[in-house]
Amino acid sequence: MIVETILLLIFAVLMFPQSIVFFLGPSWRMFGAIALVSVLMGISNAFVNTPLNVEFQQLVPTEYRARVFSVLEVMSQGIIPISYGLVGILLDKTPAHLIALSLAILVLFLVLLFVTKYSKAVFIEFESRKKEAEMEVML
Repeated sequence: MIVETILLLIFAVLMFPQSIVFFLGPSWRMFGAIALVSVLMGISNAFVNTPLNVEFQQLVPTEYRARVFSVLEVMSQGIIPISYGLVGILLDKTPAHLIALSLAILVLFLVLLFVTKYSKAVFIEFESRKKEAEMEVML
């Protein structure tokens, strides 16, 4: 999660006018830098989402799995138009690179908050549930 957030910050920095000047305007260098960051974000996203989804599937009881995952999917798809609307309103008043940097910093804050406060408790709960499942299998 942290690697993906750092890549998001790099992507936001690439949108700044100074970065565009550094890469000599809209050029193949600029395209290559953005493409490289995008590919790395996609790879890191796969390494985060796959284990997370596997863990969710193991934690949610079978009889509730369809309901839980449908609610998660509806929420994740439903927030997209809301965020597009909010960012569209912000774009009328603020430059795009500042919005991107602000959102990247917000994501970094939330990731660090999760890692420092909740990851240990979540890990302990995951481990205890795995042990419970192993005990049930042994019986």
